[in-house]
Amino acid sequence: VSTQSTWVVKHTAALLLLGHFLACGFYFFSTEDFRSEQEKELGSVSWIESNFGGGRDNSTYFRYMTALYWSFTTLTTVGYGDISARTSAERTAALFGMVFGTFFFSFVIASCAGLIQSISRGELANSARMEDMRTFAREHNLPMYSALI
Repeated sequence: VSTQSTWVVKHTAALLLLGHFLACGFYFFSTEDFRSEQEKELGSVSWIESNFGGGRDNSTYFRYMTALYWSFTTLTTVGYGDISARTSAERTAALFGMVFGTFFFSFVIASCAGLIQSISRGELANSARMEDMRTFAREHNLPMYSALI
């Protein structure tokens, strides 16, 4: 297994895990327990209630997938805005998601640049070795010289 393959699998797993935790946190902080008294008095609704109504008609799976969708649109900095934080707790969770998403996104981009640079360095070293072999073959009049061109 190559280093590049391991890198891709590791970072993909980290992205999926981060997205999952962010989605769970966003869902968790949307519950009634995390609304302030002022929000309760004003009748503020969470993103779940604004998207699905007050009833529990939709399955947990559907709500999780919606939270996961929000999570990945936030992590990838797309942010469509169709699902948005409505309470203070949700806004706090969204803020953490944006900050962690930005750091993770920056880390992945920097890692990609490093990976591409290491691949380029390896190709450059390989080209230098081939040129050394060609020079050696030419200087010693080896019959393999024509095959190395």
